[in-house]
Amino acid sequence: MPVYNGERFLYRAIESVLQQTFTDFELIIIDDGSTDTSLEIVSSFRDERIRVITSTHKGLVQQLNSGLSIAQTDIIARMDADDISLPERFSLQYHLLKEHPMVGAVSSSFQLIDQYGARGVIKWLPAGDEQIRHMIPVFCPLSHGASMFRRTVVLENGGYDERYFPNEDYELWLRLSRVTKFANIVSPQLLVRKYKGTITQQYGGSADRQRLGIALEYIDRSLETQTAHEQKVFLEFQKARCHYYYGEMRSARRILFQLLWNDPTSFLLWRYFLPTLLGNYVFGRLRSSGLAERVTNIFRSTPHSTLSVRP
Repeated sequence: MPVYNGERFLYRAIESVLQQTFTDFELIIIDDGSTDTSLEIVSSFRDERIRVITSTHKGLVQQLNSGLSIAQTDIIARMDADDISLPERFSLQYHLLKEHPMVGAVSSSFQLIDQYGARGVIKWLPAGDEQIRHMIPVFCPLSHGASMFRRTVVLENGGYDERYFPNEDYELWLRLSRVTKFANIVSPQLLVRKYKGTITQQYGGSADRQRLGIALEYIDRSLETQTAHEQKVFLEFQKARCHYYYGEMRSARRILFQLLWNDPTSFLLWRYFLPTLLGNYVFGRLRSSGLAERVTNIFRSTPHSTLSVRP
């Protein structure tokens, strides 16, 4: 649990970890040079499972990598200093990893809460590896703050890359997708606080643009190493989905048109292509009204097997 000036919600975050039904763990709290009362709050807990590391301010990504190097076990659970883990989270995720040795990382669905703790929308995430792989080139189907993973898998594949902050988690999942399997606990196991001042709020649209760039970079690298024609076609389709999801209708339309030229009877391709004719402005207005999100959710649930050219 990295902490930087997290006094506002820190106590409840730590408390939620200590109240887990699974009790055999060490809670590593890394203070990233806080100037508020964060350290005092941490010190108020009298629990031998807590290990406190103090540091000068280095930033989130460096402290995440520090935590990986400090940890003494192979199973690592991530936790943010303003969220709340529900009591069964560690138990469910730990036993899933133990029962499925091919799974390298597991997260869970989560529920948004506001600064006062009032619960809001539940963000449902797909359970199985196949569904996660279908979605991951387009958006992140794993919750980093709700994740538990194998330390060796992450370290052997380079750890967190600071160049991709604030999307270092998404870039890591894409990298790991080449070497391991994923899973999600479908029931929400984390309460994610949404308020002014979070990293997501601070970076907003720039983070979205970076995330699109990371996804396209991943697909382009896959295309470079792929020799099978069918796989290349599917990866081009994934690239179109990326542009579509982030509202870049012109780019999505160009790729989809090329795919339809070779496969004009594909219902799935037409379902994506037709909305791109609206253009960026109209689609942006639909997205702001919430209608585009409903359309996107339909596409998220569309299995890749409905595409005539399969991976």
